[in-house]
Amino acid sequence: MITYAYLDPILDMFGANYLAAKPCTIILLMGNCLASMIGAPYFILQYSGHVKKFVLINVVCILLMIILAFCLVPSIGSIGIAYASIAASVFQNIASVILVKRNTSIKPLIYI
Repeated sequence: MITYAYLDPILDMFGANYLAAKPCTIILLMGNCLASMIGAPYFILQYSGHVKKFVLINVVCILLMIILAFCLVPSIGSIGIAYASIAASVFQNIASVILVKRNTSIKPLIYI
């Protein structure tokens, strides 16, 4: 929220040309806030011996981001990259929560 409140001065520190990145930055901020509310269940997967599942989730996230970027960038430009990045991040968190719930006795933060 602090970053959002001071977004214009922060972007202006890097030059006036960076103010054009404000819509992308807002999208990324909203997506990262959503992802941080879920917690970091992928760390639970790593440290509980489910590294292969963690790697599989990351590979799927990479493919999802590439596919979404190829679909969205030609039509909406750089904002498409922001949407693709956030979609991959949210997918990673949700898939990790589901696998943590199924494979461990630890409750992810979203279930507490």
